[in-house]
Amino acid sequence: MAGAVVAGGLLMDDVNAALYYRAVLIVLALVTAFSAFATMARFEAGDKLFFCWGTFGAGYLLAALRYSLRFAALLMPRLMLSRPVLDGIRARRASALAGGYVRLPMLIPA
Repeated sequence: MAGAVVAGGLLMDDVNAALYYRAVLIVLALVTAFSAFATMARFEAGDKLFFCWGTFGAGYLLAALRYSLRFAALLMPRLMLSRPVLDGIRARRASALAGGYVRLPMLIPA
């Protein structure tokens, strides 16, 4: 089954293949999220696995949202930020986070 999905994209031109694979990624993330939520429903609210599966489901749901935004950027590039701008924002956030963690051990007395 997975081979047929991959072969579907290989038979397309580059632009359509990018859209196809992005759409497949969104569908798979949504299926995984709903599967995790269905598994979560089999446990009681106080169980550790209830929280664990709920966290997995929420994570995959957020990933599907992120992939959907990227898919929209491929379809309507004028309405979304360009890829270099998004990468710059991501790099700035990562460097700010890394900078905060680098300074943190200096605050702890030796």
